[in-house]
Amino acid sequence: MSSRRSFLKYAVVVVVSAVVTAAGTWGIALSMPAKTVTVEKTVTTTVTVTPPTTITCLTCGSTYVYTPIGTKSENFEWTCLRCGYRWKKTYPEKLYTQWREAYLTADYVRDYTLLYLREIKGMKSLPDPLKVEWTGGRTTPEGLIGSETYAYKTNGVTVTINYPVTLAKNIIYKITIESQGKTVWEGQLFQRQFTQK
Repeated sequence: MSSRRSFLKYAVVVVVSAVVTAAGTWGIALSMPAKTVTVEKTVTTTVTVTPPTTITCLTCGSTYVYTPIGTKSENFEWTCLRCGYRWKKTYPEKLYTQWREAYLTADYVRDYTLLYLREIKGMKSLPDPLKVEWTGGRTTPEGLIGSETYAYKTNGVTVTINYPVTLAKNIIYKITIESQGKTVWEGQLFQRQFTQK
């Protein structure tokens, strides 16, 4: 009889509780005098990490980034032309080559060039291309094949871009920037490297 009472005493004292945590685990805890048993189950989630396909600013995520091509700092010292953030990093050769050889649209070239001139060359009198309204677009005459021309205007500034129709990695963008009717910069962009005429 005494062992039966002892069993009932333990049966009444047993407390079963379900424990749920934020990490997605669950368990059942059995609570007895001087003895605790815990059973847990862990849920595993698979996360797929996709490698980047372009180089972007580590702070604002902008694609308007610059590295001094043709110098010891190439693919090491980087500047965001949009927010001014600077960082040091060497990107994998495949990614870096993709970034250099990528096709750039005319409006991207317009913005990239003006941001470069403002941030790297200190030409702050030029407008921030991301904060103004642009007019214009493609001006290539109908029937002309082999090259494209675009002209954009805002607040007395005109940006003209001409480039051959060829493989993206071979495109040399010819750029002219005029302010109030005077040429303030003329140059080329080839594989993300600017050269001034």
